[in-house]
Formats: sequence, structure tokens, C-alpha cells
Amino acid sequence: MKRWKTILGRGGTTLIAISLALFLVSFIPPQPMGSGDGITEVSARTFSPLNRAPHFFAPIISYYDTVLTPQQGVELELTANGTITVYILEVNTQTIFNWISEQQQVPARDLNVTRLEEFLEANPNAIGWQHEINKETIEHTYIPTKVTNVTIVYSNPSSENIGVNHSYREKSFIAPGNKVLNIALWTAPIGIILTIPWLLNRWKQRKQK
Repeated sequence: MKRWKTILGRGGTTLIAISLALFLVSFIPPQPMGSGDGITEVSARTFSPLNRAPHFFAPIISYYDTVLTPQQGVELELTANGTITVYILEVNTQTIFNWISEQQQVPARDLNVTRLEEFLEANPNAIGWQHEINKETIEHTYIPTKVTNVTIVYSNPSSENIGVNHSYREKSFIAPGNKVLNIALWTAPIGIILTIPWLLNRWKQRKQK
């Protein structure tokens, strides 16, 4: 019994040490990778990927496409002057346009919102996150669960043109802060519980001496 208390006690102290290390790691700030600010104009009943080109360079188009890992993420701040749905899709923009072109048997890009809905219905696993913006500002941080392509797409089924101001910040994390902190909060109590019998036994031994 004494031997088991020693083994459990050492295991408990190890868990406590690990939890403290994870707790410290969770507060290491992420490293910036890339960023951008701008506006994307989405015509009525159409969809559009986020346009990274500065507004004063219009009509130049540079769609947001990137590759993220579970140790990387993108922080978004979006403001729309109407009601619009934003999607983070785990594909690149060319995949969307190629699929639509193959379905419609036309080489040109068809930005009709119905085409996006058809693509999403056929590829539901491509949706990493979605949210409806209704004349407001929203913030969201997206971290994928696997290495994946990522693009951001706006869907405007309404009869009005809508502008979406965006600010995005790509960042690299040593480890996802919330997940690491949760693990630390779980392992610390377990370590303490395992250590208590061993510490009590040590205290009794010293008292006897």
C-alpha cells in the first residue's frame, strides 16, 4: 500500500508540473502571419469571396485564399450595411468556381447566389463556419482542426447591394490557448487528488520521527 501511495504521489506531482507548464504556455501570445483591411461589394442575389484588394484599386480582384494548420488561425472583424451570410469554407475559391462551371457547363464564373447554395448542399463538409450579419459588426477567430485550404465567402440573397468591411489577422499559435488551458484545469485537480495520500503519509512519517 505504501508503495502504491508513492507511485501515485509521484504521478500526481508530475501531473501538477505538467498542468503548470500548460497554464504558462496558454498565455504565450500568438505570432502574426499576415493581415488585411478592406471592403467587398456584394451585388444583389450574388455571392462573392472576400476581396483583399484595397477599395481604391477597384475593379482589381484578389480573393482571400490561404492554407491554415491546427496551430494557425484567422481573426475576423466584419461589418455589413445589410443582412448577409458569411462562410468560412475549407476549400480555395478556384474549387468553388470549377465546381459551378462543371455543373453549368460554362467557362465563365457564375456568381448567382443559387450556385453557391448548390455547391454548399453538395459539399456540406466544406463549411468550417457560417454566420448571418445583420447591419452589425461581428468578431470571430477560426482555427481549423486539420491542415486545409481556407477562403471566406459572402452570400447576399437580398435584392439590395451590400458592402462588407473586413479586417483579418492571421496568427500562429504554439498551441490553441483555450484547449491547452482546459487541459491544464483538468490535470491539476487530478494531480492534487493523487498527491494528497502520499503527502499525508510523508507527514505522518515525519511526525513519528
